[in-house]
Amino acid sequence: MRANIVEPGHNLFDKLVNGAPPMAPLLFPNLVGLALIGLWALLPHLPEAVPGGSSLGAAYAWAHPEEDVSAAD
Repeated sequence: MRANIVEPGHNLFDKLVNGAPPMAPLLFPNLVGLALIGLWALLPHLPEAVPGGSSLGAAYAWAHPEEDVSAAD
C-alpha cells in the first residue's frame, strides 16, 4: 500500500488501479493452500503405503513409477 500512496498520480483511485496490487503479498500463502488441497485430493488415489513408510513416499512412488524406491534402503 505504501508504494501506491507515494506513487505519482492524479488521485488515489488512479494510484490504486495502476499501482502495485494491494493483495500481492497474499499470493504465496494462497498457493500453499491450493497445493495442500491438491495433495489432500490426491491421497485417496495413492496405493497403500508401505508399512513403516509415509504417504509422502507413496506419493513419490506414484509420481515416479520407473524408479524402484523400495530398494533404495
